[in-house]
Amino acid sequence: MKKIIQFTLALLCSLCFSLLAFAQCGTQFTPQDIEKLNKYRDSISSLVRDWKRTRGVRDVPIKFHVAGENSVSLWLIDEQVKILNHIYINANLRFIRYDEPNYINDDRFNDYQIYMEDDLALTHEIPNVINVFYVDDIPGYAGYTYMAGNYRSNRVFISKKYMENKSTLAHEVGHFFGLYHTHGKTNDAPTDEYVSRIRDADNDNKKDCLTTGDDCCDTPADPNLKTHKGYCNSNCTINNSPSRVDPNGDYYKPMVRNLMSYNPYKNCRDTLTVEQLMRVSMIAKNERASLKIPDEDLRTGKKVAGRVVFTMTNQDPMPVTKDINLYRFDKLYKWGDSFTFSATNNSDISLNMYIINWGTSGTMNLLYPVKRYGEEADIKTDATYSFPQNFKLTGKPGKDYVCFLFSRKKLNEVKLTQYLQDAEGNFTQRLYSVIGENSVFDLKLLPFDEVDYREGNTINFSGFLEEDEILPVMVEMEWQQ
Repeated sequence: MKKIIQFTLALLCSLCFSLLAFAQCGTQFTPQDIEKLNKYRDSISSLVRDWKRTRGVRDVPIKFHVAGENSVSLWLIDEQVKILNHIYINANLRFIRYDEPNYINDDRFNDYQIYMEDDLALTHEIPNVINVFYVDDIPGYAGYTYMAGNYRSNRVFISKKYMENKSTLAHEVGHFFGLYHTHGKTNDAPTDEYVSRIRDADNDNKKDCLTTGDDCCDTPADPNLKTHKGYCNSNCTINNSPSRVDPNGDYYKPMVRNLMSYNPYKNCRDTLTVEQLMRVSMIAKNERASLKIPDEDLRTGKKVAGRVVFTMTNQDPMPVTKDINLYRFDKLYKWGDSFTFSATNNSDISLNMYIINWGTSGTMNLLYPVKRYGEEADIKTDATYSFPQNFKLTGKPGKDYVCFLFSRKKLNEVKLTQYLQDAEGNFTQRLYSVIGENSVFDLKLLPFDEVDYREGNTINFSGFLEEDEILPVMVEMEWQQ
Protein backbone atom coordinates (compact mmCIF):
# COMPACT_ATOMS: atom_id res chain seq x y z
CA MET A 1 0.00 0.00 0.00
CA LYS A 2 1.39 3.39 -0.93
CA LYS A 3 2.57 5.51 1.97
CA ILE A 4 1.47 9.09 1.51
CA ILE A 5 1.59 12.22 3.59
CA GLN A 6 -1.61 14.29 3.48
CA PHE A 7 -2.28 17.76 4.66
CA THR A 8 -5.66 19.49 5.00
CA LEU A 9 -6.25 22.81 3.28
CA ALA A 10 -8.76 25.20 4.88
CA LEU A 11 -10.69 26.77 2.03
CA LEU A 12 -11.58 30.39 1.60
CA CYS A 13 -13.67 29.71 -1.49
CA SER A 14 -14.27 26.02 -2.11
CA LEU A 15 -15.53 26.30 -5.67
CA CYS A 16 -13.79 29.44 -6.91
CA PHE A 17 -11.57 27.31 -9.17
CA SER A 18 -14.45 26.19 -11.35
CA LEU A 19 -15.25 29.85 -12.03
CA LEU A 20 -11.81 30.54 -13.46
CA ALA A 21 -10.58 29.45 -16.86
CA PHE A 22 -7.90 26.80 -16.48
CA ALA A 23 -4.50 28.42 -16.11
CA GLN A 24 -1.59 26.06 -16.23
CA CYS A 25 1.73 26.24 -14.48
CA GLY A 26 4.37 28.28 -16.30
CA THR A 27 7.44 26.53 -14.87
CA GLN A 28 9.67 25.05 -17.57
CA PHE A 29 12.40 22.48 -16.84
CA THR A 30 15.28 22.91 -19.25
CA PRO A 31 17.37 19.94 -20.47
CA GLN A 32 20.12 21.22 -18.17
CA ASP A 33 17.69 21.23 -15.21
CA ILE A 34 16.64 17.66 -15.95
CA GLU A 35 20.25 16.50 -16.30
CA LYS A 36 21.08 18.12 -12.96
CA LEU A 37 18.16 16.43 -11.21
CA ASN A 38 18.96 13.04 -12.76
CA LYS A 39 22.23 12.82 -10.82
CA TYR A 40 20.26 12.62 -7.54
CA ARG A 41 18.16 9.59 -8.50
CA ASP A 42 20.21 7.02 -6.58
CA SER A 43 20.62 9.29 -3.56
CA ILE A 44 16.88 9.96 -3.44
CA SER A 45 16.17 6.22 -3.61
CA SER A 46 18.50 5.67 -0.65
CA LEU A 47 16.77 8.46 1.28
CA VAL A 48 13.36 6.93 0.58
CA ARG A 49 14.43 3.60 2.08
CA ASP A 50 15.17 5.42 5.34
CA TRP A 51 12.38 8.01 5.07
CA LYS A 52 11.15 7.67 8.65
CA ARG A 53 14.51 8.65 10.10
CA THR A 54 14.55 11.80 12.20
CA ARG A 55 16.61 14.56 10.61
CA GLY A 56 17.45 18.16 11.37
CA VAL A 57 15.07 20.81 10.06
CA ARG A 58 16.31 23.30 7.49
CA ASP A 59 14.93 26.86 7.75
CA VAL A 60 13.94 28.52 4.46
CA PRO A 61 13.46 32.33 4.48
CA ILE A 62 10.80 33.61 2.12
CA LYS A 63 10.28 37.26 1.16
CA PHE A 64 6.93 38.40 -0.22
CA HIS A 65 6.58 41.21 -2.75
CA VAL A 66 3.17 42.52 -3.84
CA ALA A 67 2.83 44.42 -7.11
CA GLY A 68 -0.20 45.67 -9.03
CA GLU A 69 -3.45 47.38 -8.11
CA ASN A 70 -4.91 44.68 -5.87
CA SER A 71 -3.36 44.39 -2.43
CA VAL A 72 -2.74 41.20 -0.47
CA SER A 73 -3.23 41.20 3.29
CA LEU A 74 -0.55 40.16 5.74
CA TRP A 75 -3.02 37.66 7.16
CA LEU A 76 -3.40 35.91 3.81
CA ILE A 77 0.37 35.86 3.31
CA ASP A 78 0.88 34.30 6.73
CA GLU A 79 -1.78 31.71 5.91
CA GLN A 80 0.25 30.78 2.83
CA VAL A 81 3.35 30.30 5.00
CA LYS A 82 1.39 28.07 7.38
CA ILE A 83 0.30 25.90 4.47
CA LEU A 84 3.88 25.60 3.20
CA ASN A 85 5.02 24.53 6.67
CA HIS A 86 2.18 22.06 7.05
CA ILE A 87 3.21 20.39 3.79
CA TYR A 88 6.97 20.63 3.71
CA ILE A 89 7.80 19.91 7.36
CA ASN A 90 7.48 16.31 6.13
CA ALA A 91 10.52 17.07 3.96
CA ASN A 92 12.25 18.58 7.02
CA LEU A 93 11.83 22.16 5.81
CA ARG A 94 10.41 25.11 7.72
CA PHE A 95 9.53 28.35 5.93
CA ILE A 96 10.02 31.67 7.71
CA ARG A 97 8.51 34.90 6.42
CA TYR A 98 11.43 37.27 6.13
CA ASP A 99 10.58 40.81 7.23
CA GLU A 100 7.34 42.58 6.31
CA PRO A 101 5.87 42.19 2.82
CA ASN A 102 7.23 44.61 0.23
CA TYR A 103 4.28 46.48 -1.28
CA ILE A 104 5.47 47.86 -4.62
CA ASN A 105 3.82 51.08 -5.75
CA ASP A 106 4.66 51.17 -9.45
CA ASP A 107 1.96 51.51 -12.11
CA ARG A 108 4.18 49.82 -14.70
CA PHE A 109 3.37 46.45 -13.16
CA ASN A 110 -0.41 46.84 -12.92
CA ASP A 111 -0.64 44.89 -16.18
CA TYR A 112 2.17 42.41 -15.58
CA GLN A 113 3.66 40.47 -18.49
CA ILE A 114 6.44 37.91 -18.14
CA TYR A 115 8.85 40.05 -20.16
CA MET A 116 8.66 42.58 -17.30
CA GLU A 117 10.08 40.11 -14.80
CA ASP A 118 13.63 41.43 -14.58
CA ASP A 119 12.47 45.06 -14.34
CA LEU A 120 10.37 44.08 -11.33
CA ALA A 121 12.59 41.53 -9.65
CA LEU A 122 16.07 42.97 -10.01
CA THR A 123 15.02 46.11 -8.15
CA HIS A 124 13.34 44.36 -5.23
CA GLU A 125 14.59 40.80 -4.70
CA ILE A 126 16.69 39.84 -1.68
CA PRO A 127 19.73 37.55 -2.17
CA ASN A 128 19.66 34.01 -0.79
CA VAL A 129 15.97 33.90 0.09
CA ILE A 130 12.93 32.74 -1.86
CA ASN A 131 11.39 35.86 -3.39
CA VAL A 132 7.65 35.44 -4.00
CA PHE A 133 6.14 38.08 -6.27
CA TYR A 134 2.35 38.41 -6.26
CA VAL A 135 1.07 40.16 -9.38
CA ASP A 136 -2.51 40.86 -10.44
CA ASP A 137 -2.35 38.41 -13.34
CA ILE A 138 0.08 36.30 -15.36
CA PRO A 139 -1.70 35.85 -18.71
CA GLY A 140 -2.22 32.14 -19.28
CA TYR A 141 -0.53 31.02 -16.08
CA ALA A 142 -1.30 30.63 -12.39
CA GLY A 143 2.38 30.85 -11.42
CA TYR A 144 5.92 29.91 -12.35
CA THR A 145 9.41 29.52 -10.91
CA TYR A 146 12.90 28.24 -11.77
CA MET A 147 15.34 25.53 -10.77
CA ALA A 148 18.63 26.47 -9.13
CA GLY A 149 21.48 27.58 -11.35
CA ASN A 150 20.74 30.98 -12.90
CA TYR A 151 20.25 34.53 -11.70
CA ARG A 152 16.45 34.10 -11.66
CA SER A 153 16.54 30.90 -9.64
CA ASN A 154 15.28 32.34 -6.33
CA ARG A 155 12.07 33.77 -7.79
CA VAL A 156 8.48 32.53 -7.63
CA PHE A 157 5.71 34.43 -9.42
CA ILE A 158 2.06 33.92 -8.46
CA SER A 159 -1.11 35.38 -9.97
CA LYS A 160 -3.31 36.86 -7.25
CA LYS A 161 -6.27 35.23 -8.99
CA TYR A 162 -4.99 31.88 -7.74
CA MET A 163 -4.07 32.75 -4.17
CA GLU A 164 -7.27 31.69 -2.49
CA ASN A 165 -7.06 28.07 -3.62
CA LYS A 166 -4.05 27.81 -1.32
CA SER A 167 -2.27 25.19 -3.45
CA THR A 168 -0.74 27.30 -6.24
CA LEU A 169 2.15 28.68 -4.17
CA ALA A 170 2.83 25.26 -2.63
CA HIS A 171 2.80 23.74 -6.14
CA GLU A 172 5.36 26.23 -7.45
CA VAL A 173 7.52 25.75 -4.35
CA GLY A 174 7.48 22.04 -5.21
CA HIS A 175 9.01 22.90 -8.59
CA PHE A 176 11.48 25.22 -6.85
CA PHE A 177 12.74 22.17 -4.94
CA GLY A 178 12.90 19.85 -7.93
CA LEU A 179 9.45 18.27 -8.24
CA TYR A 180 8.02 17.63 -11.69
CA HIS A 181 4.35 17.51 -12.57
CA THR A 182 2.90 14.07 -11.91
CA HIS A 183 2.40 13.57 -15.66
CA GLY A 184 6.04 14.32 -16.44
CA LYS A 185 8.70 16.90 -17.17
CA THR A 186 6.74 19.05 -19.63
CA ASN A 187 3.56 21.06 -19.22
CA ASP A 188 1.41 20.00 -22.15
CA ALA A 189 2.76 16.73 -23.53
CA PRO A 190 1.17 13.37 -22.67
CA THR A 191 3.02 11.26 -20.15
CA ASP A 192 5.79 8.84 -21.16
CA GLU A 193 5.11 6.74 -18.05
CA TYR A 194 3.46 3.31 -18.05
CA VAL A 195 0.94 2.31 -15.40
CA SER A 196 3.01 -0.69 -14.26
CA ARG A 197 5.23 0.02 -11.26
CA ILE A 198 7.55 -2.94 -11.99
CA ARG A 199 8.13 -2.49 -15.73
CA ASP A 200 11.80 -2.59 -16.77
CA ALA A 201 11.75 -2.33 -20.56
CA ASP A 202 15.51 -2.08 -21.03
CA ASN A 203 16.38 -4.74 -18.41
CA ASP A 204 18.78 -2.50 -16.51
CA ASN A 205 17.43 -3.64 -13.13
CA LYS A 206 15.84 -0.24 -12.59
CA LYS A 207 12.10 0.25 -12.70
CA ASP A 208 11.00 2.49 -15.56
CA CYS A 209 8.90 4.62 -13.21
CA LEU A 210 12.16 5.95 -11.73
CA THR A 211 13.10 7.56 -15.05
CA THR A 212 9.73 8.37 -16.67
CA GLY A 213 6.86 10.64 -15.71
CA ASP A 214 7.86 12.49 -12.57
CA ASP A 215 10.61 9.97 -11.68
CA CYS A 216 8.63 8.88 -8.59
CA CYS A 217 7.33 5.31 -8.45
CA ASP A 218 4.88 6.01 -5.64
CA THR A 219 2.91 8.50 -7.73
CA PRO A 220 0.64 6.58 -10.12
CA ALA A 221 1.07 7.22 -13.82
CA ASP A 222 -0.86 10.36 -14.81
CA PRO A 223 -2.02 10.88 -18.42
CA ASN A 224 -2.02 14.70 -17.85
CA LEU A 225 -5.10 15.99 -16.06
CA LYS A 226 -5.13 19.17 -18.09
CA THR A 227 -6.07 17.11 -21.14
CA HIS A 228 -7.95 14.43 -19.24
CA LYS A 229 -9.71 16.50 -16.60
CA GLY A 230 -12.63 14.06 -16.66
CA TYR A 231 -10.79 12.04 -14.01
CA CYS A 232 -11.37 14.87 -11.52
CA ASN A 233 -14.52 15.42 -9.50
CA SER A 234 -15.24 18.68 -7.69
CA ASN A 235 -15.44 16.71 -4.39
CA CYS A 236 -11.80 15.68 -4.88
CA THR A 237 -12.50 12.02 -5.65
CA ILE A 238 -11.34 10.25 -8.79
CA ASN A 239 -13.84 9.59 -11.57
CA ASN A 240 -13.04 6.15 -12.93
CA SER A 241 -15.26 6.57 -15.99
CA PRO A 242 -12.48 7.72 -18.35
CA SER A 243 -11.02 4.66 -20.04
CA ARG A 244 -7.65 6.07 -20.97
CA VAL A 245 -5.03 3.30 -21.24
CA ASP A 246 -1.26 3.22 -21.64
CA PRO A 247 0.43 1.45 -24.60
CA ASN A 248 0.22 -1.84 -22.66
CA GLY A 249 -3.54 -1.50 -22.30
CA ASP A 250 -3.43 -0.78 -18.55
CA TYR A 251 -5.91 1.79 -17.24
CA TYR A 252 -4.60 5.02 -15.74
CA LYS A 253 -5.70 5.78 -12.18
CA PRO A 254 -3.95 9.09 -11.45
CA MET A 255 -3.61 10.56 -7.96
CA VAL A 256 -6.01 13.45 -8.47
CA ARG A 257 -5.20 14.92 -5.05
CA ASN A 258 -1.47 15.20 -5.68
CA LEU A 259 -0.11 18.70 -5.19
CA MET A 260 1.93 18.48 -8.40
CA SER A 261 -0.95 17.35 -10.61
CA TYR A 262 -2.93 19.42 -13.10
CA ASN A 263 -6.23 18.83 -11.31
CA PRO A 264 -8.37 21.82 -12.39
CA TYR A 265 -9.98 21.85 -8.92
CA LYS A 266 -6.94 23.28 -7.24
CA ASN A 267 -8.46 22.97 -3.77
CA CYS A 268 -8.17 19.21 -4.20
CA ARG A 269 -4.37 19.21 -4.52
CA ASP A 270 -3.46 18.22 -0.98
CA THR A 271 -1.12 15.21 -1.17
CA LEU A 272 2.59 14.56 -1.58
CA THR A 273 4.10 11.10 -1.55
CA VAL A 274 7.16 9.93 0.34
CA GLU A 275 9.34 9.90 -2.78
CA GLN A 276 8.30 13.44 -3.63
CA LEU A 277 9.07 14.63 -0.10
CA MET A 278 12.48 12.97 -0.06
CA ARG A 279 13.25 14.51 -3.44
CA VAL A 280 12.46 17.95 -2.00
CA SER A 281 14.70 17.22 0.99
CA MET A 282 17.60 16.14 -1.22
CA ILE A 283 17.36 19.16 -3.55
CA ALA A 284 17.03 21.56 -0.61
CA LYS A 285 20.26 20.19 0.86
CA ASN A 286 22.30 20.11 -2.33
CA GLU A 287 20.92 22.71 -4.75
CA ARG A 288 19.35 25.22 -2.38
CA ALA A 289 21.91 25.28 0.42
CA SER A 290 22.53 29.01 -0.08
CA LEU A 291 19.08 29.90 1.26
CA LYS A 292 19.55 31.59 4.62
CA ILE A 293 18.32 34.52 6.66
CA PRO A 294 20.34 37.56 5.52
CA ASP A 295 23.26 38.53 7.77
CA GLU A 296 22.03 42.10 8.05
CA ASP A 297 18.93 40.89 9.89
CA LEU A 298 19.96 42.32 13.27
CA ARG A 299 18.55 40.50 16.28
CA THR A 300 16.83 42.52 18.97
CA GLY A 301 16.27 39.72 21.48
CA LYS A 302 18.27 38.92 24.59
CA LYS A 303 21.64 37.22 24.19
CA VAL A 304 21.41 33.69 25.60
CA ALA A 305 23.95 30.90 25.88
CA GLY A 306 24.24 27.53 27.51
CA ARG A 307 25.76 24.10 27.59
CA VAL A 308 24.44 20.54 27.66
CA VAL A 309 26.76 17.71 28.70
CA PHE A 310 26.10 13.97 28.45
CA THR A 311 28.42 11.70 30.45
CA MET A 312 28.68 7.94 30.85
CA THR A 313 28.38 6.67 34.41
CA ASN A 314 32.10 5.84 34.29
CA GLN A 315 32.72 9.54 33.43
CA ASP A 316 33.62 8.89 29.78
CA PRO A 317 32.52 11.79 27.52
CA MET A 318 29.77 11.27 24.96
CA PRO A 319 30.76 13.37 21.90
CA VAL A 320 28.14 14.49 19.38
CA THR A 321 27.96 15.65 15.77
CA LYS A 322 25.13 17.80 14.41
CA ASP A 323 22.86 17.28 11.44
CA ILE A 324 21.65 20.85 10.84
CA ASN A 325 20.09 21.35 14.29
CA LEU A 326 19.81 17.73 15.44
CA TYR A 327 22.70 16.30 17.44
CA ARG A 328 23.66 12.63 17.15
CA PHE A 329 26.06 10.74 19.38
CA ASP A 330 29.18 9.65 17.56
CA LYS A 331 29.08 6.23 19.20
CA LEU A 332 26.51 3.43 18.90
CA TYR A 333 25.59 2.53 22.47
CA LYS A 334 24.45 -0.85 23.79
CA TRP A 335 21.76 -2.32 26.00
CA GLY A 336 22.76 -1.84 29.64
CA ASP A 337 24.91 1.27 29.08
CA SER A 338 24.30 3.94 31.68
CA PHE A 339 24.66 7.71 31.44
CA THR A 340 23.43 11.04 32.78
CA PHE A 341 23.34 14.66 31.64
CA SER A 342 23.37 18.26 32.84
CA ALA A 343 22.35 21.63 31.41
CA THR A 344 23.84 25.03 32.26
CA ASN A 345 22.44 28.50 31.64
CA ASN A 346 25.36 30.79 30.73
CA SER A 347 23.09 33.73 29.86
CA ASP A 348 22.85 37.04 31.68
CA ILE A 349 19.15 36.37 32.23
CA SER A 350 17.18 33.52 33.76
CA LEU A 351 15.70 31.03 31.31
CA ASN A 352 12.91 28.52 31.50
CA MET A 353 14.03 25.02 30.56
CA TYR A 354 11.92 22.03 29.59
CA ILE A 355 13.28 18.56 28.85
CA ILE A 356 11.23 16.01 26.89
CA ASN A 357 12.19 12.46 26.00
CA TRP A 358 10.75 10.33 23.20
CA GLY A 359 11.79 6.73 23.68
CA THR A 360 11.65 3.57 21.63
CA SER A 361 8.32 2.77 23.27
CA GLY A 362 6.81 5.69 21.35
CA THR A 363 5.82 7.59 24.49
CA MET A 364 6.64 11.25 25.11
CA ASN A 365 7.95 11.78 28.64
CA LEU A 366 8.38 15.07 30.45
CA LEU A 367 11.71 14.81 32.27
CA TYR A 368 11.84 18.39 33.58
CA PRO A 369 10.21 20.15 35.34
CA VAL A 370 8.15 17.58 37.21
CA LYS A 371 5.84 19.48 39.53
CA ARG A 372 5.27 16.60 41.92
CA TYR A 373 8.99 16.70 42.70
CA GLY A 374 8.76 20.43 43.38
CA GLU A 375 10.76 21.32 40.25
CA GLU A 376 10.41 24.69 38.56
CA ALA A 377 11.32 25.53 34.96
CA ASP A 378 13.30 28.63 35.92
CA ILE A 379 17.10 28.22 35.59
CA LYS A 380 19.06 31.16 37.00
CA THR A 381 22.14 32.74 35.44
CA ASP A 382 25.17 30.39 35.59
CA ALA A 383 23.05 27.72 37.29
CA THR A 384 23.41 24.05 36.31
CA TYR A 385 20.67 21.46 36.39
CA SER A 386 21.94 17.89 36.76
CA PHE A 387 19.53 15.07 36.13
CA PRO A 388 19.12 13.36 39.51
CA GLN A 389 19.60 9.79 38.32
CA ASN A 390 21.34 7.68 35.71
CA PHE A 391 19.65 6.50 32.55
CA LYS A 392 20.14 2.80 31.87
CA LEU A 393 19.43 1.57 28.35
CA THR A 394 16.93 -1.25 28.71
CA GLY A 395 13.84 -2.36 26.86
CA LYS A 396 13.47 -2.12 23.09
CA PRO A 397 16.66 -1.04 21.26
CA GLY A 398 16.45 1.71 18.66
CA LYS A 399 16.60 5.48 18.82
CA ASP A 400 15.85 7.71 21.80
CA TYR A 401 15.47 11.48 21.73
CA VAL A 402 16.07 14.08 24.41
CA CYS A 403 14.99 17.63 23.65
CA PHE A 404 15.91 20.70 25.71
CA LEU A 405 13.71 23.75 25.15
CA PHE A 406 14.94 27.12 26.45
CA SER A 407 12.50 30.04 26.56
CA ARG A 408 11.96 33.39 28.19
CA LYS A 409 8.27 32.67 28.66
CA LYS A 410 6.84 29.87 30.75
CA LEU A 411 5.22 27.04 28.80
CA ASN A 412 2.42 24.67 29.64
CA GLU A 413 4.77 21.70 29.63
CA VAL A 414 2.05 19.11 30.24
CA LYS A 415 0.01 20.29 27.25
CA LEU A 416 3.13 20.53 25.12
CA THR A 417 4.11 16.95 25.91
CA GLN A 418 0.62 15.71 25.08
CA TYR A 419 0.50 17.65 21.81
CA LEU A 420 3.83 16.15 20.80
CA GLN A 421 2.50 12.70 21.63
CA ASP A 422 -0.58 13.24 19.47
CA ALA A 423 1.32 14.73 16.50
CA GLU A 424 2.48 12.76 13.45
CA GLY A 425 5.91 12.20 11.96
CA ASN A 426 9.36 11.77 13.41
CA PHE A 427 10.57 13.74 16.43
CA THR A 428 11.74 16.92 14.71
CA GLN A 429 8.65 17.00 12.50
CA ARG A 430 6.42 16.71 15.55
CA LEU A 431 8.25 19.48 17.38
CA TYR A 432 8.16 21.91 14.45
CA SER A 433 4.52 21.17 13.61
CA VAL A 434 3.34 21.68 17.20
CA ILE A 435 5.31 24.80 18.13
CA GLY A 436 4.52 27.71 15.87
CA GLU A 437 1.34 26.36 14.33
CA ASN A 438 -0.54 25.66 17.54
CA SER A 439 -2.25 28.72 18.93
CA VAL A 440 -2.12 27.26 22.44
CA PHE A 441 1.55 28.24 22.68
CA ASP A 442 1.76 31.30 20.40
CA LEU A 443 5.52 30.72 20.21
CA LYS A 444 8.00 29.76 17.53
CA LEU A 445 11.31 27.94 17.39
CA LEU A 446 14.36 30.16 16.95
CA PRO A 447 15.61 29.94 13.33
CA PHE A 448 18.64 27.71 12.89
CA ASP A 449 20.68 30.48 11.21
CA GLU A 450 20.29 32.57 14.36
CA VAL A 451 21.75 29.98 16.75
CA ASP A 452 25.42 29.10 17.07
CA TYR A 453 25.34 25.34 17.71
CA ARG A 454 28.70 23.73 18.47
CA GLU A 455 29.55 20.05 18.54
CA GLY A 456 32.14 17.96 20.36
CA ASN A 457 32.30 16.43 23.83
CA THR A 458 29.81 19.06 25.00
CA ILE A 459 26.93 20.84 23.29
CA ASN A 460 27.44 24.59 23.44
CA PHE A 461 24.91 27.02 22.03
CA SER A 462 24.24 30.75 21.87
CA GLY A 463 21.78 33.05 20.17
CA PHE A 464 19.43 36.01 20.56
CA LEU A 465 16.06 35.03 21.97
CA GLU A 466 12.87 37.07 21.58
CA GLU A 467 9.99 36.85 24.07
CA ASP A 468 7.99 34.61 21.73
CA GLU A 469 10.82 32.25 20.73
CA ILE A 470 12.15 28.92 21.94
CA LEU A 471 15.71 27.72 21.46
CA PRO A 472 15.73 23.93 20.93
CA VAL A 473 18.58 21.50 21.57
CA MET A 474 17.62 18.11 20.11
CA VAL A 475 19.71 14.99 20.68
CA GLU A 476 19.36 11.51 19.14
CA MET A 477 20.86 8.40 20.69
CA GLU A 478 20.97 5.14 18.74
CA TRP A 479 21.54 1.95 20.71
CA GLN A 480 21.41 -1.78 20.10
CA GLN A 481 21.09 -5.05 21.97
